[in-house]
Amino acid sequence: ERGLQWRVEGCPQEVCAAVFSCKAGVRRAHLVDYTVPGALLLELYTYDGVGAMVSRDRYEGTRPAKPGDWIHIKSILEPLAREGTTVRMTDEALIAEVSKGNFSVMERDGKVIACAALRRYEWNESNDKGASDKGVDETVDETPTKTPGTRSGETWTVAEVAAFAVRPGYRNEGRGDQLLQYLESRARSAGVEKLFLLTTRTADWFVERGFIHAGAAIDSPLLPPGKQAQEGRNSQLYIRTLKD
Repeated sequence: ERGLQWRVEGCPQEVCAAVFSCKAGVRRAHLVDYTVPGALLLELYTYDGVGAMVSRDRYEGTRPAKPGDWIHIKSILEPLAREGTTVRMTDEALIAEVSKGNFSVMERDGKVIACAALRRYEWNESNDKGASDKGVDETVDETPTKTPGTRSGETWTVAEVAAFAVRPGYRNEGRGDQLLQYLESRARSAGVEKLFLLTTRTADWFVERGFIHAGAAIDSPLLPPGKQAQEGRNSQLYIRTLKD
């Protein structure tokens, strides 16, 4: 038993045995209901199974996208682009964004089930008419009379949240919140002070998470030079200030 204690008071012995097995070197332990017909086969040969699992490796988590993830991101975004929820991206544009490190993905047992892009801009008074592109298309400040993201004599970093999507079958289980929290953590690490996004259909979800409506995106003075909202989409601009 390698000196490991396998029983924990108040914890079902089945769970204790599964945890102990993983601590002793087993990769995964499955708990299934023997009263369910075919439970073992369903647990082992369907993607999400019918029981419970204890794993010693990362079964589900969020990470920066790898170059090869672009095809999985495309499979999530394409149906949304067809229905007009997201803006369609060419394969070349998507590959370029993934290569820049803009995308993050949520992975479940090796399958990409959600994605989002975080596109950064840096602004200062000396580049009023152009942004140093860090993979960002937009940036904002609440004051339309100032260059978005600018303080006198300082540089601000702001970021756009874009291509935010969870694969059908994995929605309404808190994964969107987990993905947004991951993006916020990455943004803070990069010195980002504000997040913003353009949306046509998912505004309520983002408003519930602290984003504030800043008006129509088309011709908005809060968008940076070089960034324009797509004509005919009626995209709305939402902003959130990150707090420590």
